[in-house]
Amino acid sequence: MRNELSKSLEETQTLIAAARAQLDARVTKDEVETNDPVRCDSLMSSAMSGCSLYYNNDNNENSCNTASNQEENAPEQIQFEKLETKLALQRQEMAPVLEQTSFSAVKTMELVVQDYAKHVIKALAALGEAIRVQPSEYQRELRASPPLE
Repeated sequence: MRNELSKSLEETQTLIAAARAQLDARVTKDEVETNDPVRCDSLMSSAMSGCSLYYNNDNNENSCNTASNQEENAPEQIQFEKLETKLALQRQEMAPVLEQTSFSAVKTMELVVQDYAKHVIKALAALGEAIRVQPSEYQRELRASPPLE
């Protein structure tokens, strides 16, 4: 029983270590990808530079300003989408590991309870045996001792 318990605990520790290693590998891989500098698209930059020259009225200038704001927000949006994708991928990968870990934890608890129940049963059996022995010894002492009269 204890061997099964220790084996189950070792399996749980192995699963947790493997999950941490996978997560660390993915995080370092993603950090390398996110550390790459953001490159400006030459078409986009030329279009934006020509925007103020081509459009002279106020309405069209506002549309150019919104386009430049969108260009400024684009790297953050891309990074945000990458992080969301990364989080979803991590959740998908971690779900089976967590399920297996939960199963191992439940199995470990079952083994602990079974081991505890065995010890309690042995203790109760020993106590019951001691109680059975005591009355017979008590009766012998009563017979051997003189009456109190």
